[in-house]
Amino acid sequence: MTLAVPLNVTIAQLGQILGVYIYKSSEAPRFPTGHYTNAAFLLGVALFVPPLWYLYVCRNRALDPGERRWRL
Repeated sequence: MTLAVPLNVTIAQLGQILGVYIYKSSEAPRFPTGHYTNAAFLLGVALFVPPLWYLYVCRNRALDPGERRWRL
């Protein structure tokens, strides 16, 4: 088992705590602070994952047969 599942759960719980502060009731019903913060994090992940994926593909090609492969 990898650390991916516990890290995902931990980060998701932090998001719920932060959500109380970025989705302000005074900004209802549009919640611009919450939506823009959420969009910024989604954009950040979208920009971070493709280079990481490319790095793993390059490293996997360089491995000898039988070596453990890099995974996301």
